[in-house]
Amino acid sequence: AAAAAAVASFMQRLWRGEEVARAPPSAADVAALLRASGCLRKGDTDKGRISSEDEVLLIRSLPSFDGRLSAHSSELLLSFLTAPYVRIPLVLQLLAQPATLPALASAQLQDVVDACLFEPGEWLPPTASPSVPEAPLADRSALATPCGILLNELLHAPAAVLHPIEAMLELAQEHDVGRYDSRSSAATLYVVRLLCRVEEVITLLLQQADGSNTGGSQGAPGAVVSGLPAQAGVEAGESGPPPPAASSLSRLRPPAATEQELRRSKSAIRAQLDGSALPMLQAWFTRAMREHQVDIACSIRVHMALIFRSVPPASLHHKSVTAVLSAWIFLTTNHDGLRLSEPFAIAALHPRARPAEIYEASLAAAAGAQRSLMLPLLEAMSLFHRYRHGAIAWLAAAPPAAASRALEEIVSVVSNAVTAGSHRRQSTAGGGHGAPDGAGGAAGGGGARLAP
Repeated sequence: AAAAAAVASFMQRLWRGEEVARAPPSAADVAALLRASGCLRKGDTDKGRISSEDEVLLIRSLPSFDGRLSAHSSELLLSFLTAPYVRIPLVLQLLAQPATLPALASAQLQDVVDACLFEPGEWLPPTASPSVPEAPLADRSALATPCGILLNELLHAPAAVLHPIEAMLELAQEHDVGRYDSRSSAATLYVVRLLCRVEEVITLLLQQADGSNTGGSQGAPGAVVSGLPAQAGVEAGESGPPPPAASSLSRLRPPAATEQELRRSKSAIRAQLDGSALPMLQAWFTRAMREHQVDIACSIRVHMALIFRSVPPASLHHKSVTAVLSAWIFLTTNHDGLRLSEPFAIAALHPRARPAEIYEASLAAAAGAQRSLMLPLLEAMSLFHRYRHGAIAWLAAAPPAAASRALEEIVSVVSNAVTAGSHRRQSTAGGGHGAPDGAGGAAGGGGARLAP
């Protein structure tokens, strides 16, 4: 079906001259959000899009995100989304309130916030310097940014973004009942993910500030910062125009006042993650293992590893090494989504399946793993592989007693997994439905099934 749609799209562009969308619309697009929620009716808009607050006021039915957000809050959210350049602090301040934060348990609202924060928007070339002659602008290209809207906000007005983010975890913990709760814990896990991702962006900016202020101590030439190319070939004091990569990164150097606020916020977020989020997730994991909720335990465990996402691989310590390695081993022994997302694993279970069926089944397994873990599978895999070498190096260089203690903690986590996994295989031995649970279920024929 996907191949046929791709061929039809190509033929439409080739013969009819039609422009077919090459990617789905942004989750933060108001019209697309209303269509996905079934709230956009014929006559609500005649342009196919909604670009102003006045048009939002004419919408008769508003999305409630599984009944979690009031009509008033939903109207405010949609109004903020119509102003992409300033929507980040407005959306965060709206959701960082006791009445609205539980709505983040909705996967749809999570997608909206992720798109709002992390979609870069229009790009501003290093040589461009557009002016804003009037407001509102007829052409929003003047509101383009060199490295994304979130980085632009953190460089120029960090407090408006960071203060509500810091308040979110405290508000989420007010709903903590000592275990994973299907009604509220999804919002808490999302807040943990959000804090980890924003902390990584702050780390990028502070690395640029350190490289600028100290002549390259942490943001030194030749380094790679969060996937961006470093200022290769540009030494301190070297004359001549820098290469394009250096010109782009030079715009990420925060002024002194902004740097001070970023360092304060990074310390506050790290204290929240280490002092509040990690013990809370450990208690949830222990309870889930006691009740043989292995799928929930997998999701909790990968979030415990995600907490150390912004720690440089060369700066790993006992707590981060045990968290990352135990999560990796736990998932590989208990979560079939990691294995069945590979086409060769599907082919081994179904030797007679056609290549198209194997491909669709692997995509379905990856999508199921993302729903189960509440985290994109690629993000989890990249986290583990990024720290694998650093964790092994730490174990080799650590004193024998410290390395033994870390390995004992990892073995303790995995041994609990073996007990729970055995219980789960017994409960699904008769062949379950949906995605496979455990290697025993897959081997018994009740595991991975090809997508229809």
